[in-house]
Amino acid sequence: MMNNWQKIELDGHELDWFRGRDTDRCPENRILWLCPDLEEEAYWLHPLFIQNLQLLQLNCVVAKPGPFWYTDRIHHDFSPTRSVQDYLLSVVYPQVRSMSGDLSSKHENKSPSLLIPSSDLNGDYSPLVPPLTRIMIGGIGMGGLGAIRLGLRYPKIFSTVIAIDAALDYWEYWGEGSTLDDLYPTKETCRQDSPVLQLKSDSVPEQLNLLTTNRGPHWYRGNDRFHEKLNALGIPHRWEQANHITSDCDLFPQMFNWIRATLHKPIALL
Repeated sequence: MMNNWQKIELDGHELDWFRGRDTDRCPENRILWLCPDLEEEAYWLHPLFIQNLQLLQLNCVVAKPGPFWYTDRIHHDFSPTRSVQDYLLSVVYPQVRSMSGDLSSKHENKSPSLLIPSSDLNGDYSPLVPPLTRIMIGGIGMGGLGAIRLGLRYPKIFSTVIAIDAALDYWEYWGEGSTLDDLYPTKETCRQDSPVLQLKSDSVPEQLNLLTTNRGPHWYRGNDRFHEKLNALGIPHRWEQANHITSDCDLFPQMFNWIRATLHKPIALL
């Protein structure tokens, strides 16, 4: 891959890694973790996106688990033994958390004993994050749903969430032949697992940013409900609406403005 991007395979699944941080210029290890949508062009390869990564001294990881909605449920097409969340937190995260440069060289000969066992997924991950590491997570559509899921469940890992047209009403697609039909026995079970219903006021990231656009009107209602519940619980967040989006490039200014605002805040030492 060009422009400092590397294509890596971890445990049979592909991810992209970008080195945008110059360790001599930026002592803080800044990582942007992107969750891809169901069918999405690789907007992170766009020259303007790369330029912003370099400008803000950001490393970037794009894990690609497939069409499994970032759930904590096992689907045999992904893995017979672990869910997407299990994979992201027990396989990808331990590799990413200490990366400041070449991910592939760090991954070679990595001892399995350094990976987080599945039994620890509900534990406290905070001691594993180096004090000068800041991980921000974001995505569009299903990827926005994934960013919210992971950000709410592991707020000590992901300090900032950026969710664009997040697929919070994903459960509406249950029964239409997607992987949701295999992951959940009923539509109601699927709905009960949504971040809107799982939201807890004592488990939120430092920065929670929501953007809805004219490209995702079918996801607006779920974001509106999520916004209302966040307000009811007194949880600080931002919700912006953009009605003139014609391409992914139009999303970059808002996305990187939120990231820039996050970088101006001190890291909360764990």
